[in-house]
Amino acid sequence: MESKMILYFDMDGVLVDFESGVRRLPEEAVREYDGRLDEVPGIFALMDPMPGAIEAVEELSKHYDAYILSTAPWNNPSAWADKVRFVQKYFPKVFRKRLILSHRKDLLRGDFLIDDRPKHGAKAFRGEWIQMGSERFPDWKAVLKYLIPVPERKFLKEKWVVNEFCGTPELNHYYETGELPKDETMRKLYEQMIEKGEI
Repeated sequence: MESKMILYFDMDGVLVDFESGVRRLPEEAVREYDGRLDEVPGIFALMDPMPGAIEAVEELSKHYDAYILSTAPWNNPSAWADKVRFVQKYFPKVFRKRLILSHRKDLLRGDFLIDDRPKHGAKAFRGEWIQMGSERFPDWKAVLKYLIPVPERKFLKEKWVVNEFCGTPELNHYYETGELPKDETMRKLYEQMIEKGEI
């Protein structure tokens, strides 16, 4: 039986309504931390789930190997603990011991990452980055429509090859020596990249 595809969820702006926490801050805290509200101690303990997030996670977790992949502010230690508490409160079963906090999301392997911003490696994620809040994926309804039914792996193979192949020593080797990759998919991709002037 083929294993499930790996799906990562960001927290802030995807699962968590950051603005709901800001609205609960005292005015003096808002003034003191202006421009860096994510550093307010305890702010992440004040936040609510994004509308539709709980239901979407429950549905997607039936079809995917689901994890949270988020970033916590380096200068706000309370945020790290508060994110764990948020998961324990709202997603106690689905994400139990499935919370990953990293400032380099591009280092993790997986098939999909739902994230609202390109920062912290999201844009360079090796699978497919689904940008929540974008024109294509404005809400959870659009995300669910895209991810269910689950896309067949064969349709994603070329995208994986692009992400794995571009900028690697192997690509440089083929370019410098004039050799062609032995793998048929890689060879076609390499030829297309040359035709388009991408390398």
